[in-house]
Order: sequence, then C-alpha cells, then structure tokens
Amino acid sequence: AVYFTFPYDEAVTSEALREFLEGQHDFKYATLVHCDTPSGMLNPVEELSRLLHEYNIMTVVDSVSAMFGEPLCVDEGMIDEIKRLLENGGSAEDLIYYGLEYKFVTEYVIGKLSYEEMLRQLEIAIHQFAKRQMTWFRGMERRGIKIEWIDGTQPMDQRVEAILASI
Repeated sequence: AVYFTFPYDEAVTSEALREFLEGQHDFKYATLVHCDTPSGMLNPVEELSRLLHEYNIMTVVDSVSAMFGEPLCVDEGMIDEIKRLLENGGSAEDLIYYGLEYKFVTEYVIGKLSYEEMLRQLEIAIHQFAKRQMTWFRGMERRGIKIEWIDGTQPMDQRVEAILASI
C-alpha cells in the first residue's frame, strides 16, 4: 500500500500531491475524503481527481460527510471515471460498494438504469441515508451524548466559528 498523508484539518493542495506523485505513482487507485467531519475541512476533490488522472490513477471519493452541505455533482467526470475503472478490470459488483454515487452511476454505466432513473434513485437513496444518520444521532442524544449541531447552510467561516465556540 502507498500512503500520502496530510494533516486531517488542512485541505490537500494540488502542489503537495503533485510533488508526491512525481516520486511515487505506481498505484492504480486513490481514495479521497471530500469533507473531514470534525474539522469541517473540504478537499478540492475535482482538482485532485484531475491531477491523479494525469498519472492514470482512478479516484474513489468519500463524500458522505459533505452531503447536502457542499455540492459534489454526478457529472461526466464521475461517469468517465467509472467507465475507466470498469475498462481497467474493476468489477461493477465491487464499485457498487464504494458509496451511493458509485452504486447508481455504475448501474447507469452498465445500462441497468437510465440517466434520469440514476439521478432520481440516487437522490432518494441520499435522503434515506441522511434520515438514518439523523435517527442514529438523535438516539445518541436520547442516551445522553451531547451533540453540537452546526447549521450546514451557513458560510464555512461561520461554521468554523461555531465549532471553535463549542470547544
């Protein structure tokens, strides 16, 4: 396994990743986190994915923490990425376990869903997942665990201020 590490509370820069890749790029897949939940840090995943693609490295993005707070679109880039993963020997069965986006886009790419069905079913699945998360967090509160709720619709600087004020 190859590891590129970066402080969890800082966004990965394309410059730092490029420097790493110049010396170490003998791997096929990279995983990125879109948003680090505790710190609120957002990685520029579109920029980093493009850079990894220059080295023929496929990208798997964990975007669950950023869901509904920051846009991460299902676009031609993600569709192309899944097509490349499948063309390079990845299996559809494996891809559907990488996350909701991967599941539904893979089903679109292999012809199981139309584009409109993919978007509609993905939106429903995301809402269902978010509802399960809220139920889980509310259960934690009922068990006496204090949760500091941050308004995800606020600008990032206000969210950071709210987090720092609660520490």
